[in-house]
Amino acid sequence: MSAEERQKDSTKRLRLIYSLSQANRLQCAAYNGLKLRFLLLLFWIAKYCIIEIGTLAPDYNYPVTEASEEQLEEEEEGEELPLTRQLVPQGSGGSGVLMGPNTQKEEELPLIPETIPSEASGASGEFSGASGTSGASGDLGISGSSGASGASGSGDTVVPEVTLVPDIDKEEGLLPTTTETPQEGTGGVEGSVSSGEPDEPDEPEIDRKGMPTCLLCTCLGGSVYCDDLKLDSVPPLPKDTTHFYARYNRITKINKSDFASMNKLKKIDLTANEITSIDERAFLGLPELEEVLIRENHISQLPALPETMSLIDASQNNIGTKGIHEEAFKDMTGLLYLYLTDNNIDYIPVPLPDSLRSLHLQRNNIQTMHEDTFCNLKDFNYIRNALEDIRLDGNPINLSRTPQAYICLPRIPIGDLI
Repeated sequence: MSAEERQKDSTKRLRLIYSLSQANRLQCAAYNGLKLRFLLLLFWIAKYCIIEIGTLAPDYNYPVTEASEEQLEEEEEGEELPLTRQLVPQGSGGSGVLMGPNTQKEEELPLIPETIPSEASGASGEFSGASGTSGASGDLGISGSSGASGASGSGDTVVPEVTLVPDIDKEEGLLPTTTETPQEGTGGVEGSVSSGEPDEPDEPEIDRKGMPTCLLCTCLGGSVYCDDLKLDSVPPLPKDTTHFYARYNRITKINKSDFASMNKLKKIDLTANEITSIDERAFLGLPELEEVLIRENHISQLPALPETMSLIDASQNNIGTKGIHEEAFKDMTGLLYLYLTDNNIDYIPVPLPDSLRSLHLQRNNIQTMHEDTFCNLKDFNYIRNALEDIRLDGNPINLSRTPQAYICLPRIPIGDLI
């Protein structure tokens, strides 16, 4: 290689090195500028944030005063004060001993009035404190906290605590007396003051005649409930009534017109009234009637009933030998329950329909029974599967004398066998 070529090569290298150095310097300068700007930005941000935080943050370092510390110490001492017995003068309404803290250790006492009004001396009661007694004018006794009132050794004035204890005996004399209502069966109440006035009369009876039935009674759908309303007759019923209940009233008679044109009536319950007579055809004009309950009355004659009956309950009445029509239940092909308990019946009312399930005749005067009362002697294959409940207990009859009368029954009747 010649000298000129070497010189050119070295010149190119120098120029390249120079250009690279210049580029490096520019990059360093730009980097330093960015770095400086970033540092300045962080500086300003930190400065403003510190100022704002300093202005908004509350100062929790409050100075604790000596008075508050002393108050805390006094509160701690007050919480640890033991309970001590304090004497209360007798006659003040208390038990004589009052439990309370020992106020001799307390330095701060509640505020009390400087003067006691003269009217207070008229009221009964005495004032009791923790310990000691100091005299005061009037009828009021005031007891202090440390004996005689005066100044303590430290120069602080000790103010006695005053506790008002009313005299209940005298205050009761000031209260108005009220009379107590005497209970039923007693002439009066001990301690009650008689005013000389007569007792208040009973509530007047409401005239229920003319009132709408659904206002007097309770109507729910087709059911009318007139229980325990002191009724003396059957009220007029809505035409669509299906079930009528008039239990525990004073009804004495059932007329034919009471249930006239009641084509939907299915049940009549007149339990526990004072019924003595029922019109012979009072129930015959009811094509849908199925249940009649007339127990606990004074009926001596059972009225005629429609063939649609399924339940008849005439227990606890005065039905006798002639009180039931001949073959009264023969055509009632749907009769299931027949209850004639506690009457004066002396025979079993035959014939009975094959549909009958329950027959109650206890506590009557039945003395005899025929072999064909329940069974058919001409047909030994005849069986009454439905009649499972026959009650004859309480009657003067010996069931063992007629064993052939039960061969068609699924169960032997209940009664005396001796």
